[in-house]
Amino acid sequence: MRDKFKVELYLEKENGLAESPYYDMRSRVLSWIDIPNGKLFLADKRGRIKEVDFNEKIGCAIPLEKQNSYLVCGTKALYVYEDEKIEILYDLTNDLKPSQRCNDAAVDKLGRLWFSSITDDDIHAPEGKLFCYYKNKVTCMDSDVKLGNGICWNKKYTRMFFVDSAAHVIYVYDYNLSDGTIINRRVLCNIYDGEPDGMIIDNDEYLWIAIWNGARIEIRDSKNGLLKRTIDMPVENVTCLAYNKEDSNIIVTTAKTNTRLSGNLFEIKTNTKFPDRPYAVK
Repeated sequence: MRDKFKVELYLEKENGLAESPYYDMRSRVLSWIDIPNGKLFLADKRGRIKEVDFNEKIGCAIPLEKQNSYLVCGTKALYVYEDEKIEILYDLTNDLKPSQRCNDAAVDKLGRLWFSSITDDDIHAPEGKLFCYYKNKVTCMDSDVKLGNGICWNKKYTRMFFVDSAAHVIYVYDYNLSDGTIINRRVLCNIYDGEPDGMIIDNDEYLWIAIWNGARIEIRDSKNGLLKRTIDMPVENVTCLAYNKEDSNIIVTTAKTNTRLSGNLFEIKTNTKFPDRPYAVK
């Protein structure tokens, strides 16, 4: 089933690989990153864009409880960007191999940061882990991962969804919010025409999944994985999504290819409602 969603160019800012969009209602700032260029971008409602250079590849950025500050997952560490300064929050050199970096991440209701590691060269086979950072401790939660990506939860936080792009799969775990543990991993669905990438979940608990090398967004039932709708995109490599409640639109990040407009940010106007995303805690 294909709906006639209207997809428009939102922001003409050509990125090598844009990811991790997040609209912060408190500051009315849209943040996203460009992975290969190691930059965090902050765009305000006036169209002004601030660039923060981390001098290494970064995989995700999530606003912290303190307004105008961010927790950033990098290659060597978890960082905090706060008061115009970048500081190391947690050194990851003992957790990641030299060929790896952090990739996508998400925060649960209590502020726990869940993030994946991935192989980031053309020499080693895809390999990674799923980690959880909480109260200055990083714990490996799943080591059977090829290329970890989008993460989200159902409304009751009893199930966690996790994309493994290289395996072409979306997994679901049973989730215990009180202690932040996962058990009983099983396959929710497989996506073989392209690779599932970033993912968010709406109030009706449908998953919205960006499809890398697939030029589309898929909307799937989180209870059984069945495909409900498809939104065609004008570029091949669709990477991630974020909901902006203020403007009732979904912001979509993409990666640069030979296609015109690729690497820019797009928007989809929608009446669908999404839950407020939590903020990270240090």
